[in-house]
Amino acid sequence: MASKMSQQQQMMAVAALVVVGGLYVYWNYLLKPTLDKISTQQATYQDLVSKIEAAERQARRLPVLQSELAKLQVELAAMEKQLPKDKDLPNILRTFTREALQENLVFSKLAPKPAQRQPYFEIIPFDVAFVGTLHSLARFLASLGQQDRIFQASNIILSPASAGEITGLTLLNITLSIQTYAYAG
Repeated sequence: MASKMSQQQQMMAVAALVVVGGLYVYWNYLLKPTLDKISTQQATYQDLVSKIEAAERQARRLPVLQSELAKLQVELAAMEKQLPKDKDLPNILRTFTREALQENLVFSKLAPKPAQRQPYFEIIPFDVAFVGTLHSLARFLASLGQQDRIFQASNIILSPASAGEITGLTLLNITLSIQTYAYAG
């Protein structure tokens, strides 16, 4: 009976080895790869969910961003009028002439000077001299201030005109520097 027990024990040992081997094969080659695959796919799923949520948040902001873009484009168009990309000297001279004639100022000098390059823009200066009244000068400068383009007057010098008074108004020799700007890109 001792031999039978040992044979029975051997059978149980073999059965235990087969079960342990089967569990090892099942764990190593079936269950563990499947669990790893599930874990990887869950991480991918969570990543995709977070990306979708971020995209949905951005999509909800899209109308607001489009509205802001439209406003910024309108502002850009207005700023491009104030600081155009080209010098357009003929148009600047026409503006000076039109506004001066409208205010009864008579030019004695209108001379463009060389442009001064700055990092983002160019300064386009003019030396201007005309004869007129102080009120005409003020209206002329105010009308330049109302233009789309930016104009800046400086170095204003007033002196009595040699013609004296006409129709009760004191005429002045007016000398000033006017500059405008162009975007240099």
